[in-house]
Amino acid sequence: MHKQIILMITAVMMECVQIVISADEWWKPYSPPCTERENVFAFTEKPKVKVVGEDRYEISFAVKGYCDVAVAIVDPRKELVPGRGTVVRHLGAGVLGANAPAPFQKNSLKQVVYWDGKDDLGFYHKEPDKLQVRVMLGLKPVFDKRLGGTSPYNLPGGSWGVAIDESGVYVFAFNGSGFNHGSIRKFSHDGKYQGTLFPPSCQFSNG
Repeated sequence: MHKQIILMITAVMMECVQIVISADEWWKPYSPPCTERENVFAFTEKPKVKVVGEDRYEISFAVKGYCDVAVAIVDPRKELVPGRGTVVRHLGAGVLGANAPAPFQKNSLKQVVYWDGKDDLGFYHKEPDKLQVRVMLGLKPVFDKRLGGTSPYNLPGGSWGVAIDESGVYVFAFNGSGFNHGSIRKFSHDGKYQGTLFPPSCQFSNG
């Protein structure tokens, strides 16, 4: 009986070891079918755009190495970030090479991508001649700032009520961590933060 229990414990321990090893291997940054990029970020042929038919545009370019690429159609007249424009259509993004995702060609440094004149929602853009093609190489996420939570410009958690008059919009919000953490914030009619009414600022006296 004792021998059977020992054998069972040993079997369970061996199974746990196998699970730990599998989990260890799973955390590798790149594993099949993912492809590690080549850190060479340069064009051998700069991006070109050609009209090949009605609502059909050909975008071609060539790169020096199998790096990561992102291709998008951008409206330069609308900007969330100065000088960047607003993306109208995401055409493709990923690492080039053997496992390059669609619409990129596999095992090719020269790429040809087509745009059908539509935005991300599937609607034809009314002024395609006013748009630009953006091809980016070697993307690296960088922390910019935290949105929400402690920022008064955002609504944390949720809201209990909204009141609107000619002076602005008043939102009674709670933080989500507990219903006893509430605030009343004032916004303009176009959504710009103007101030917090409650809790009151420490600059005000009780009188």
